[in-house]
Amino acid sequence: MSFRELKRLSPAERSGKPGSYTEKPEIATVLTRYSAWPAPGKTPDCRVVAWCWPAASGAARAASFRLILVLYVSYLVPRPKPVIYGLYPWTTEYGFSYVHPANRRSFEWLEPLGKVFEKIDETEDWISLRYDEQQFKVSRELFRELYVKPPFSFGDVVGEVQPEPGRAPHQGLISDVFYHEATDTFQFQLVEKKRKIKRVFEAEELRLV
Repeated sequence: MSFRELKRLSPAERSGKPGSYTEKPEIATVLTRYSAWPAPGKTPDCRVVAWCWPAASGAARAASFRLILVLYVSYLVPRPKPVIYGLYPWTTEYGFSYVHPANRRSFEWLEPLGKVFEKIDETEDWISLRYDEQQFKVSRELFRELYVKPPFSFGDVVGEVQPEPGRAPHQGLISDVFYHEATDTFQFQLVEKKRKIKRVFEAEELRLV
């Protein structure tokens, strides 16, 4: 008897049937949540649960169970959102109405012009931008999405491709990402041994480690 056929039976009909799980109500509860394979475009969250199938008869039935694995599919886990990169060409000349009051001082100190942000959330009033380990709420009006993804992003561990003769190559974490619209290129700064390197690197000068 298949699992689907077994589900259609009443509890009374299930008892004594090969594959009965009435002896294990906690497992029966889990199995009632079983669902079919996901529709196209949906991402399932797959878990394996144990279905206890009693032996056919006699003392063995009371003492031992065979385990059958059942795939449990859930639609509750959403797909991760793709990272949206963009520019926020704000300066103090625009006024502070574009920046959330709690972030105005820190956003001014960041000097966002020419820097690449990650858009991580949005509400009716504000969008949330991330730059390295900092987050800011700003107006959506000035945000300009970049449709070209930078080759490296915050926290990536990179190394210098061709160091100067006699010097060890720089290696560290990406801490700053810049975009030059005139040349359509990205540039980067690193933190090496907890200190920011003053030099700004071109993309081709770095590689992932």
